[in-house]
Amino acid sequence: MTFFDKDDFRGVASSRVRRPYKLFEACLDETLGERVREDGACAVDLWCAIASVGWRSPDGQEVRYSYRQACDVVAWVREEVDGFQYYCSGEPGIVADWIAQCLEQAGWSPVSAKPMERRSDTSPATGDESSATASFHSNGPSSEHASRNNADVRAGIVVDQKGGQLG
Repeated sequence: MTFFDKDDFRGVASSRVRRPYKLFEACLDETLGERVREDGACAVDLWCAIASVGWRSPDGQEVRYSYRQACDVVAWVREEVDGFQYYCSGEPGIVADWIAQCLEQAGWSPVSAKPMERRSDTSPATGDESSATASFHSNGPSSEHASRNNADVRAGIVVDQKGGQLG
């Protein structure tokens, strides 16, 4: 039993709704791929830069990834089977300067529906000032709190909003 047959699709063009995502992912691979494949900390930077952060293309189209979708993109760039280990591996919404610079040179810029605060500081992934980060979030948890919670999640510990252990 078939619901549709070939004739139902004859002459129907693609909506190309995924086109901006294909272009963005190709740009990530081309501009950031080598560095992300060579260093897992750079993969964490990439996850942070695309998880719940919108990016606008040179022609004005926007792409945005959920936390899980960002894992899949990181795995694709790193040429790995699964990227789930990158889930909440850093603070979402933090765009490392090296990523922002590479993508801006390619014509992509970060956007968000909320007003954003931009700050630069030392990168937690590398610890040096040459790869400072820019924050594109507002009213999120502190880096210290988020890092502790991320470590707790990786260890299988569930914590509440105030940092208390639930189980």
